[in-house]
Amino acid sequence: MSWNQAAYQKRYYYANRERLALRRRLWKYKITKEQFDQMFEDQHGLCAICSGDLLQGTYGLAIDHDHDTGKVRGLLCHPCNRGLGQFQDAFHLLERAAEYLKRNS
Repeated sequence: MSWNQAAYQKRYYYANRERLALRRRLWKYKITKEQFDQMFEDQHGLCAICSGDLLQGTYGLAIDHDHDTGKVRGLLCHPCNRGLGQFQDAFHLLERAAEYLKRNS
């Protein structure tokens, strides 16, 4: 690859970063742009858990999915997606965490 090609690719990447990232995510989760747009519209641009604005924040939105089946569940903000991941998507652990917070708040 020549220097000019490398420089062009770098400029192209930085100019199209968000579009390329979305394309990678759609491919990874096997959903179309139309399906993504419909989910975003159905959720009114808000996180499915905390109702925060999905277009705000440093890390942008996450496409939440079932790790066993690969099925897309919805769109989450980065902190909510990380929270689910920390609990390994285990419903019983999330319930126990909620009960703990209720008891100790």
